[in-house]
Amino acid sequence: MPSPNPPSRVASVHSTSTSPRPRETGNYPSRCAENDLRAGQKAFGADRYHEALFYFDRATSGDEANPEAWYRKGNCLHVLKRNLEAARCYDLALELDPTRTTAWNNKGIVLTGLGRTGSAIRCYDRALAIDPADATAWFNKGSCLHALLRFEDALACYAQAARLAPSDAEAWVQQGICMFRLGRPAESVASNERALQLQEGNFEAWLNRGVGLYALGQCAAALNCFLEAVRLRPEDHRAWYNRGTALHAQGRYSDALAAYDRALALDPRQSRAWLNKGATLQCRGNYEQAIRCYDRALKYDPSAALAWRNRGFCLMQSERLEEALRSYERVLGINPRDAWVRKAKQATEEQIFHSQPALCRSASTARSAPDLRAGNA
Repeated sequence: MPSPNPPSRVASVHSTSTSPRPRETGNYPSRCAENDLRAGQKAFGADRYHEALFYFDRATSGDEANPEAWYRKGNCLHVLKRNLEAARCYDLALELDPTRTTAWNNKGIVLTGLGRTGSAIRCYDRALAIDPADATAWFNKGSCLHALLRFEDALACYAQAARLAPSDAEAWVQQGICMFRLGRPAESVASNERALQLQEGNFEAWLNRGVGLYALGQCAAALNCFLEAVRLRPEDHRAWYNRGTALHAQGRYSDALAAYDRALALDPRQSRAWLNKGATLQCRGNYEQAIRCYDRALKYDPSAALAWRNRGFCLMQSERLEEALRSYERVLGINPRDAWVRKAKQATEEQIFHSQPALCRSASTARSAPDLRAGNA
């Protein structure tokens, strides 16, 4: 699924260095605001953000009517994760120069960080009213709509960004993710392939191309994508999780379990990894181990109907009928239309009543599916 915060963009990319603020000693020599601006920009470019902020503070104090000084100070505060202060600086910059699209764009980003997604979208709309060819504003508007699960609208924005900046690999990746969410996996694969033509080492493109191929039933090709994703970023749990899912689909259960273990070592709070590990153990007939995995999955996501479903089946096979019945009841509380669970619940009740084995098959209970996560947080 999409990440909680799809990626947004500022005018340029910077690292997150935390260089110490320079010590102020004595009466600092007076300089004009332009000199302080130049000094601040030089420090900012060298990732010395606290030093840069010192100069931008002086520039805004020396010339409160300088929109460039407020804009640069806002950028610095944003990098330092002081978004409320950054938003105020962008407001002041825009009061002085309301036509500056980069200020509208960066104000949108800090508002997104403050959870004010609707206001952020309005900022991007202001930027686009001034410059409809601003690919960055289209991309960032798409990110906000993506976060709101408005995939059709987000796709339109990403497509516009890709049209305006066709060499932007990330626009193609995000476009592909929206296509997948809209039930268009073949187009999603093609969009991610375009991203890989532009940037062969793009981890997200490999990951999401694999997700699309898996949905198309091309498990071997999907597994190759996940292997490349693991090679590019072995510390990312999603690559191992999806690798496990593809291996499970090929019946390579031992390899799948090893992949899920790697994913869980990287992030033990992944409900879906515990669920799919349980499904693999269930397919091997290791019901007690599977139940423990489903319990872990439910610890992190109590509303995971599939975990309750599979848990109920494993408990039946382990002759823990009362517990199985409670699991099935939990499923029906989440999804009352699950016909298989209704039948399994009835069979369990009859088995409890008659104290004889229930005739109930697992059908497709041991399910797993790849995770779709987009971009940076």
